[in-house]
Amino acid sequence: MQRKFYACLSFFLGVAALMTGCVSTGVDPAVSTKTAETATVYIIQPSAAVNVSFTTFTSGLNISKVQLQLWDNDTWLGYISSKNYIVYYAKPGTHYFMAKAANWDVVKVEVRAGKTYYLKTTDLPGFSEPSVKLEPVDPKDPDLQSWLDGSKEIVPKARANPYMLTEAQKTLEKVKSGGGEFKPFPVSWAQ
Repeated sequence: MQRKFYACLSFFLGVAALMTGCVSTGVDPAVSTKTAETATVYIIQPSAAVNVSFTTFTSGLNISKVQLQLWDNDTWLGYISSKNYIVYYAKPGTHYFMAKAANWDVVKVEVRAGKTYYLKTTDLPGFSEPSVKLEPVDPKDPDLQSWLDGSKEIVPKARANPYMLTEAQKTLEKVKSGGGEFKPFPVSWAQ
């Protein structure tokens, strides 16, 4: 009887772990290497990403640090938070860079080898979770260098759970089929 109980308990704990992404079924962040055939993509979060929300009238304000999900098509790039940036080396072709908070925001980039592209994430206030805006940055933008100097390059290590991957794939399909919006990256802004 006791053996049956522990077998059932193990089964249910295993299912719960899979459903919450606690088992190693997640997706590792992309590892990219600079070569002559790749382009360099900087994704910058220059502003202080803080979510301020009211949890209940008795507990007051809840202030938390926001981590935005970043994707290249359905390739997991990792989380980014305030005053950080990610450097990613992309192969030539069409790329849909996506950022996720309460919403998805997408920038379409026609990547060419040897070029450099800059993208910026901005938090927008939300009721319980902020929204995100992902946008191309002109390399001539006078704020670009101060954003990079005031931020730290990070190498994401956190895994994406299978649910996050499914959501990214759905968003990508929606955008590619014309059912979702994206911003094009101006070709002249490739450096």
